[in-house]
Amino acid sequence: MKAAAAPRILTPHPGEAGRLLGQSTADVQANRYAVAEALANESGQVVILKGARSIVAGADDLRVCAEGTPALGVAGTGDVLSGVVGALGMTLAPIDAAIAGALLHALAGVEASVGDRGLIASEVADAVPVVLARQQGH
Repeated sequence: MKAAAAPRILTPHPGEAGRLLGQSTADVQANRYAVAEALANESGQVVILKGARSIVAGADDLRVCAEGTPALGVAGTGDVLSGVVGALGMTLAPIDAAIAGALLHALAGVEASVGDRGLIASEVADAVPVVLARQQGH
């Protein structure tokens, strides 16, 4: 990954991060900050370690997204995260796109949440423009 032709933003969940580093998911969960940093260092890329309080790691930078909801822990919502980050990456540096994208995705999940049920990815995607407009004061 360090020899990639362009910057990448990796978005593993704990199970994927564990496979990449040869660790168990439990080990990843017990050391989330260190794992995010290790993935960023080994890959030379920005990493968003998904989960409760997603962690964004890049060269000499580590951030925690304080927003979100357990309802995002379903199939497909990570694809929405990737799309949001990719769109932001058209105009922002990779670390900034990752930080802003993780926050926007988390807020969209909160916006779309209904009770205790998990979300459908399209519900999160539909909430992204609503949250973005609200953040821009519209």
